[in-house]
Amino acid sequence: MQKNDENKVKQLKENRATLKSQRITTIELAKFLNMDSANLSDYLFFRKAPDDTLILSIQEAVSQIKEEAKVIKVKPITVVELPKALPSESDENESLDSEEMTEAEILDTEKNFEYSIPPLKLGTKIQSIRNRMALSEAEFAQIMQPAVSTETVMYWENNFGTPLLDYCIQISDMGVVTLDWLLKD
Repeated sequence: MQKNDENKVKQLKENRATLKSQRITTIELAKFLNMDSANLSDYLFFRKAPDDTLILSIQEAVSQIKEEAKVIKVKPITVVELPKALPSESDENESLDSEEMTEAEILDTEKNFEYSIPPLKLGTKIQSIRNRMALSEAEFAQIMQPAVSTETVMYWENNFGTPLLDYCIQISDMGVVTLDWLLKD
């Protein structure tokens, strides 16, 4: 390897380190240089030998991208205070007697997705949707298209199995919740 090649490799390694530390993607750099990202990647990872002008162009582009990143201002984050947590099932009877929340407020809060506190398990979420709809496991099973057995609903609610995606979509639609909320733990 020639001395000139060693210098190029050193410069490219420094450029890659800067790209990594500044979180500049190869695609972003390639757009800045008006070249194909695959070709640029070949040069950056030593699959092709770059010429001196390309190395200088890369260094200048990285510097300019770093400067532009400093100019971008970040919008401040607004913190929104959420309402009180919903009572657990064991505390539900006690909280209904208190003056803080009426039964109508609790039901209204449970229906409002934005302020609901998601249960930790999929089965608990399915069960809460079924209970909110005031359906038995058998009735809930018959609503599904195609219908499932009562045992299947019991398996879902006890986290012994996960419904197929088609059923998850139906359950999220019935509960007026997002599929994302339903499936995330």
